Amino acid sequence: MKSLYIMRHAKSSWDEPFNSDLERGLKKRGYEDILLISKELRKRGVKANLIISSPAKRALITAEIAAAFLRYEIEDIKVDKRLYFEGTNKILQTIKEVDNKIDSLIIVGHNPDFTEFINSYSNLTIDNLPTSGVVKLEFKGDWSSFKKGKSSLFLYPKLLR
Repeated sequence: MKSLYIMRHAKSSWDEPFNSDLERGLKKRGYEDILLISKELRKRGVKANLIISSPAKRALITAEIAAAFLRYEIEDIKVDKRLYFEGTNKILQTIKEVDNKIDSLIIVGHNPDFTEFINSYSNLTIDNLPTSGVVKLEFKGDWSSFKKGKSSLFLYPKLLR
């Protein structure tokens, strides 16, 4: 059984001056929320064999915090630009290229693509994947043959407060 965790980046900051959207960091609340979610994932025994993040600073910080709580080496986080607003087909392509030795994958990225992906490739229908939100999809087979997963977890900060 393969496990795919789809994690939206934590609440981002618009306060700091930045040159591009890629450079936006996290708000204080974003840090608090991803800490809350990461602690809950660890409590539930989540293990990550691979974490792939969008290159955006806010996604990378989110991935690093989650990695630290899940005892995943931060330097092993992979960065893939296809997770940065390139659409659901590119997300699917990224997933299908994962080595089949990997049983548990976390991808960290953005809306609207992640919400659209969840609605298209799972049995779950949601209006919005909130910031710091995580959906777990499970499926049998190889990553290269992924078509649809069964949702077994939908976590977001408001659920845990």
